[in-house]
Amino acid sequence: MLAGLVATFVVTSAVDAVMHATGVYPPVDAPPMSDALFAVAFGYRLVFNAGGAWLTARLAPDRGLAHALVLGAVGTVFGVIGTLMFWDAGPH
Repeated sequence: MLAGLVATFVVTSAVDAVMHATGVYPPVDAPPMSDALFAVAFGYRLVFNAGGAWLTARLAPDRGLAHALVLGAVGTVFGVIGTLMFWDAGPH
């Protein structure tokens, strides 16, 4: 499960950095992105998360689906924690 979590984090962070560096996304300290750019981010993150779940299931010694579901639960918990930490950071 750790491999899927790390792979998803690394790939998503790398694509985010490239999108900011190439000017597709505004600078990190700029006002929030448009809804269309958030839709783009959602799209590739959906694909990368599915890939991380596949990797987790593939590497699991047994019951791959259960491992992938646990990865989804862990990702959800991390997402909620991140949302709560940055809730008052600015407009959203």
